[in-house]
Amino acid sequence: MNVDTLHQLQTAGGALLVGVIIGMMYEGLRILRHFRSGAVMQFICDFVLIVGAAVVSVQYYRYTSDGQIRWFCVLSQLLGLILYCRLVGRFLFAPICRLSAKIGKLLRWMVFPFVWVMRLLGKTLNLAVKFAEKKLKKCFIFIKKYSIINKSKASERKTKERNETNGKEDRTQEYGTRFYH
Repeated sequence: MNVDTLHQLQTAGGALLVGVIIGMMYEGLRILRHFRSGAVMQFICDFVLIVGAAVVSVQYYRYTSDGQIRWFCVLSQLLGLILYCRLVGRFLFAPICRLSAKIGKLLRWMVFPFVWVMRLLGKTLNLAVKFAEKKLKKCFIFIKKYSIINKSKASERKTKERNETNGKEDRTQEYGTRFYH
């Protein structure tokens, strides 16, 4: 074999591995889509797969063949993707889904006591805050009602009002009409 043919076989083998990597990305997103279904999630997973596959393929082509896309590399990638999905992915999908569902249940049971305590604390703190607001409101009303400072301000206001009304009465008597200011 000459060097050029050997290099092309290595490039095809690497493209086969790139296809396997893309297949692994597909399986990972498929498992994610299994737990969170819906049109938006499907769009996000498809978008991530397309962008990820494009980035991996372009980087591979850039480093192996200076960015030139060769037909045997594209076929090798496709073959690697199909082999992974048919041979490995088919047997890994169901066990991984079952395992991740069990892990999810275990995590829920582990986190549940903390969530319950936090909810209880939140309700208790909410009741304490409402109680404190009521008591503080009563205190402020009491202080406002019986405060010496407010009484002196109130007496100042009353004297100002008396002075203003005396001046208005003088003017109304002088002009014979009432002024409304």
